[in-house]
Amino acid sequence: MRKWWVISLVLAVLLTACGDNEGNSTEASGEQEAEKTESNKGNKGEGVAEGGEVLGLGDTIEFQSNIGNYKLTINSVESMEEYQGETPQREIFLAVEVTVENLAEEPLVADDAAYLRLTSDVDSSGTLNILLGDMEVWDKELEKGESDTRKLFYDTQRATEYSLLYNHATENHKLLEDVKWVFTDEEVD
Repeated sequence: MRKWWVISLVLAVLLTACGDNEGNSTEASGEQEAEKTESNKGNKGEGVAEGGEVLGLGDTIEFQSNIGNYKLTINSVESMEEYQGETPQREIFLAVEVTVENLAEEPLVADDAAYLRLTSDVDSSGTLNILLGDMEVWDKELEKGESDTRKLFYDTQRATEYSLLYNHATENHKLLEDVKWVFTDEEVD
């Protein structure tokens, strides 16, 4: 019996030691990320996205993702019951005005950066933007320092609160979760 107790104790010590090493490496990488964005702290809607950011209309945030380094701003949202003769299948169209600015040396396709999913308190699964009427894919290639603004359309239901969720991985291939712009129906024009 005592032999099993000693073996259990040794295994517990080994597992604890392994857990501490993992924790330290996570803390170290977290500290490195914190140092990288230290100068951007304290400004709502400013700085490099790390996950967990909740932004509002007009807020801008910088992304260092697997597709490049850029800023994304959600400028405004407008509700429409019809666009160029087309009507929504759900209830309304939301036209979300988005600005993308390329910060990287490499060109960036605006539509790749503005890959946002709309959810609401009525529809948590969400929807991606759609093309209506004579719209074309937002395939404008932005050089370093260039920006472009466009309205992205979503077919959705009326709700009291909406969220635009960011859907890209970081340059380290870590998925950025919970980076979102939240707005209410009262903020929709």
